[in-house]
Amino acid sequence: MKEVFIVCKMMEAEALAAIRDSGSDAEVIWMEKGLHVEPKDLREALQKTMDRVEKEIAPDRILLGYGFCGNAMAGLRVGNYTLVLPRIDDCITMFIGSRERKKELEGGVGTMFQTANWAEGDESLVNQKHMLFEDFDEDEAQELFEMMFGHYGRIGVLDTHCYDLEPVLRESRSDGLRALRIRRVLRFSHGAAVRGALRRKTIHRFPSRGHYRAERSLDRLNQPKRHN
Repeated sequence: MKEVFIVCKMMEAEALAAIRDSGSDAEVIWMEKGLHVEPKDLREALQKTMDRVEKEIAPDRILLGYGFCGNAMAGLRVGNYTLVLPRIDDCITMFIGSRERKKELEGGVGTMFQTANWAEGDESLVNQKHMLFEDFDEDEAQELFEMMFGHYGRIGVLDTHCYDLEPVLRESRSDGLRALRIRRVLRFSHGAAVRGALRRKTIHRFPSRGHYRAERSLDRLNQPKRHN
């Protein structure tokens, strides 16, 4: 069976670990980070990639390394292959294992969960703050930043066992303090969750020749999960 794995670069280390652990020989196509910010852009990029893969590779199955990402999956056109994707809200929830577990870890406190990829580059708190201050005047930038991030009271670093944790903890502490005066940075260990999801323990399959309807899968999130 010919499989292609289309996955966000944000999950590169974890996806490679899942592929290694499962012994999969799927061809991997990496999508650029940040497309989830605009679900429409992510949907369009995924559709173009899926259409190209169908034309050039003719796979039996396409596996998506994404959650629903703000309903970005809604309306995806499926060609002559089976579409497979984790039945989960987003990549952070995938790393943690479930929405229920995420809520439990938050404990009623606004928690910004991060992995190494979220703590580095353009996605880091400090860099996002810098970008806002480059595009807007100081008062507007500060107001926007507070609207986007002011509800967070702590940072939760997810140890997926796929990167060196200590530098990420240090960077998160520094960023949190400089950007939001956050002093509390917690470590959570959830290495197995993403590997289980990407090894299709918690998935939704959508057969060929149709449109993926996210509302069907969102309804199923509250139903007992079947393990394949």
